[in-house]
Amino acid sequence: MLIYKRWVVKKLSINHFELKLLNDLQERREISLDLLMEKYKKGLSTIKRNIENLNFYLSKDKQLKIYRGKVISTISYKDKIEFVQKLKINEYSLKKEERAAIILIQVFLNDYINLSKVYEEMGLSLTTKKKDSKYLRAYLNENNLAVKTIPRKGIKIYGDEGRFRILTAQRLISVIELDENDVIYSRQANNPIERKLFEFFKKSVEKSEEKNRKKIQEFIRNNNLNMDYASKKLLYIYYNLSLIRQKQNCCINIADKNHLPAANPYTIFPNKKENIFINYLIASLNYDKTIKFPQNENIRDITNFLITFIEERINTKFYLKTKI
Repeated sequence: MLIYKRWVVKKLSINHFELKLLNDLQERREISLDLLMEKYKKGLSTIKRNIENLNFYLSKDKQLKIYRGKVISTISYKDKIEFVQKLKINEYSLKKEERAAIILIQVFLNDYINLSKVYEEMGLSLTTKKKDSKYLRAYLNENNLAVKTIPRKGIKIYGDEGRFRILTAQRLISVIELDENDVIYSRQANNPIERKLFEFFKKSVEKSEEKNRKKIQEFIRNNNLNMDYASKKLLYIYYNLSLIRQKQNCCINIADKNHLPAANPYTIFPNKKENIFINYLIASLNYDKTIKFPQNENIRDITNFLITFIEERINTKFYLKTKI
């Protein structure tokens, strides 16, 4: 009598690398295993295990397949967005950088946090907390920041206030989008942690969001600042973050900048040092210059004909934002 041992494969949480892998496969449709191993510096068994785990979460008709040394995908952009949006926070495995981002942003927005409570809410152990504390302190130290314990409250981050704001803005800019009216919304491809970061920010600014948005729109309009989308988004986020910190009595203490070129002396805040810092930020942004093209009816007609010709024959399906 033959006895067969039944192997049970455990379904694991999706991690950051697997989402990156899924994104690559969605864009390229098929990639050789050799190329994936070389690109990500991972072994064959690891790549196969990641693909197997993704398949646990994908529907049968969207399963990733390995054939003749290549990973083959039929996943569309819409499929990928739906996949990421359906992921629950307990189905996602956080890497230490993501856990550090949660702490950084929550401390920034709330002035201090109870670290043990945050880890409990994330379902993480005290061992993970201790390991992360070492990484967090090293990361903050690189940016002239440090952790301070406040009795009966939790931890607070102190040090270079300007750097703290920029670090927080840089982390938020990738999870926030602005619509045509500059109203914030969560980026569609946000993973569960990125959605959580967006929620933290939105909750902190929701009472003053409209007022702050109009203030920035008026400032841009009155000063004829034709900045690009990413720059406008960064300015919007930084302005809101600055107001939050000023309410916490955490203001910019900028050193003498006489060695730097003079920036436009815009008056945005009541505080002089706050204005100096944001003026240097504004000076560092990217701006679109309006270019006047020569007008010619024949060229215009030919261009319109070419666009119509391509649209009718192109073998790619386009989606509106509302549909994806």
